[in-house]
Amino acid sequence: MEQQDIVTCWVMTPVIIFIIYLFYWGFYGIKKEQEQEDKRINEIKDYSTSNGFEFFLNGGNFSEIAKDFMLTNANNNDFYVMPWLAENHGIKNGFEFYLVDHRYYNRKKKNESRTHTLCLLINKNVKIPDFYIRNRTFFLDDLERLLGGKEIRIADDKEFSKKFFIQSDNEDEVKDFFNSDVRKLFLEYHKNNYEFEFKNNSLIVLKKGTRNFFDTCLFIPLKERIQLLENSVNFLQSIKNIKLS
Repeated sequence: MEQQDIVTCWVMTPVIIFIIYLFYWGFYGIKKEQEQEDKRINEIKDYSTSNGFEFFLNGGNFSEIAKDFMLTNANNNDFYVMPWLAENHGIKNGFEFYLVDHRYYNRKKKNESRTHTLCLLINKNVKIPDFYIRNRTFFLDDLERLLGGKEIRIADDKEFSKKFFIQSDNEDEVKDFFNSDVRKLFLEYHKNNYEFEFKNNSLIVLKKGTRNFFDTCLFIPLKERIQLLENSVNFLQSIKNIKLS
């Protein structure tokens, strides 16, 4: 084989592979993804029926109830929020809940989308300050703090502050709220990588979706959805037990 033929082969092989990739994604990948999502929706419907929960495929009451929460992105002009999908509403262990799939797009990067599942719990018995908390992203959060970003740190628990990032307009109330028992509870949930937001005495717990081989955002499967609901209810019950004791 001549040198020119070898060079041509090296150049064309990646091109051919890329074309095959596009063909597969266009004719098989999207179809397969839709089949998996249809199956997941049907599983959620069956779960809702067997547990006596309400089910809405495209919008129940969640959008109105949760519109003031930061985690819904409803008031963020940088994002376009798609209609709420696969919404459940019911009572779990005495708590009224909404369990909802959430997809949004970045207006500045039109091809960038995210999928989340959120559990909203209505709390009526214990006063809790408004705040947002998530696992710390070390470099980015530290950089933001150096640039003057607003963050609440628990001064007497450096180990806790290394693991969590907290924001609130009620710094004194939040520091009082995070006593040793509350901090211990959050540490127990650290491995779940949830995001929490308390607003108007209610709670949203957010679980991020996943990405597949084609970098497409997917919603969490039914098993993880059920676990999110269970963990959220148990978490808020533990908060109530701590604050009422």
